[in-house]
Amino acid sequence: MLHLIFRGRQKRGVAFNVAFLVLHNCLPHHATVAAPKGYSRPSVSRSAYGHGLISESEFIAYAETNHVQFINAMIANYDSHIEDYTGTFYRQEHNSQKMDKPQAFEFKFRERPFSIFMQCVRNPVKVDRILHVRGQNDDKMIVHPTGLLSWIRSVEVDINDDKIIDTDLRECSQFGIKNLLSLIKSCYVNNAGSDMPVSRYIGRDLVDGRECVVIESSFSDSTMPQAQKAILKVDLAYRLPVSVTTLDRDDNPLSVYEYKNLRFNMSLQDHHFTKEANH
Repeated sequence: MLHLIFRGRQKRGVAFNVAFLVLHNCLPHHATVAAPKGYSRPSVSRSAYGHGLISESEFIAYAETNHVQFINAMIANYDSHIEDYTGTFYRQEHNSQKMDKPQAFEFKFRERPFSIFMQCVRNPVKVDRILHVRGQNDDKMIVHPTGLLSWIRSVEVDINDDKIIDTDLRECSQFGIKNLLSLIKSCYVNNAGSDMPVSRYIGRDLVDGRECVVIESSFSDSTMPQAQKAILKVDLAYRLPVSVTTLDRDDNPLSVYEYKNLRFNMSLQDHHFTKEANH
């Protein structure tokens, strides 16, 4: 289900694609992460969300019996309801020996044009801020270095430059819930037959205090040689995925990702994604 997601951090084991998420049970149960001084959330009002969604009973029935339809329902929901969102993205990944320190990123995201600002507020590595707006700044990322280079206000970096692979931000163009859903669906479509992930509904759980349905998928070695299992948690009210973890053949975690504090349709505008607004 998720073998296409984790491409990028090849030097560190299972790759980081800023597209997703942190496992709720593998990380400490966080309160909202306080943003550092200088970080400003967009001061815009929240729009209504939730009208016209597929019924809860039908959605749960898909989760229990038909996972392709389950994914299609989430994609249709997203396409018809979501324009932008803000939140906190948590992640933790396994390197060659152990799990890395958990990280947290405050973010704001807009679908059209693709716009993302992220600020690492817990355990930054090499860069702590990233801004990318498709079609602007020669389509480059604007990043802020940490450590000895933190005095530099910002640096423009090619989004596909292999030299920045260890900044953990190479895949920012694949960020977002919609990209995650598309990748999951393509995995099912591209591996129809003997390599199709074996999925099952395993019940309910809470993520960020919100009720989720939980799907477990197992993979063949040819589909996903490192990770043998993935657990996807889908917010029952939002009808959208908010947590995923991958496990090895001994059920040890390889990567854990999570969205929290999600707020949808915040009317984010161009001025929310400028260097001046996010330095």
